[in-house]
Amino acid sequence: MSKLSELEKELAELFNSSLDAEKLFYLGIQIGRELERASIAEYVSLYFEDRKNSSALQSEKQKVVATINSLFLSVIRGAVTEEINKNYGWFVSKRDLLGRDVDGFDEEIIKKYHINYCDAEKQDYSDEYALYFHAVGKLKEVFEEYDLAVQMECRISNDKGNELIIVSKCSDINVHKASTSLDSIYFHWELYKLKEFYHAISKLYLLIQSS
Repeated sequence: MSKLSELEKELAELFNSSLDAEKLFYLGIQIGRELERASIAEYVSLYFEDRKNSSALQSEKQKVVATINSLFLSVIRGAVTEEINKNYGWFVSKRDLLGRDVDGFDEEIIKKYHINYCDAEKQDYSDEYALYFHAVGKLKEVFEEYDLAVQMECRISNDKGNELIIVSKCSDINVHKASTSLDSIYFHWELYKLKEFYHAISKLYLLIQSS
């Protein structure tokens, strides 16, 4: 191992531990001397190059996850809109005192969107509710194939503070965020696997998106 390689290794160890500014300063001097000794005029640190590539990869993964969540947000909004139009309102409430699920979406809507509403939770110190949906049918199969929890979540604003929310007009829908268990584990996935998952779920909604 060359002296420069040893210094690169030391640089990585330094940044992976508590940063010592004085040690970093002298390490920079040593690297500079090695570059001068080897007559290297331009040099890109391997450590910082690896960090840049890693950051770019995570950023690319985040974009795919954001696209996935945007798709599910559209799916939830679409299902809710049809529920309102079909049954003159969307009734959102917590589970009852016996822990039984509240009534979900209409059967035809469940079949079309592959999701069903199952529970709500009031957020502390906020007018937001977290709403939970089960993936069903073919969407459930995709979730299970990728070993993901068969559930997704969205956020809805409700300034009335009631346990029961009745949304009677589509214009009153303020579902503004959707997520799945993928949000907390995607950084462990390969990029190709994230893209495969997105393509697998988006196929289920091609007819809806084109209509």
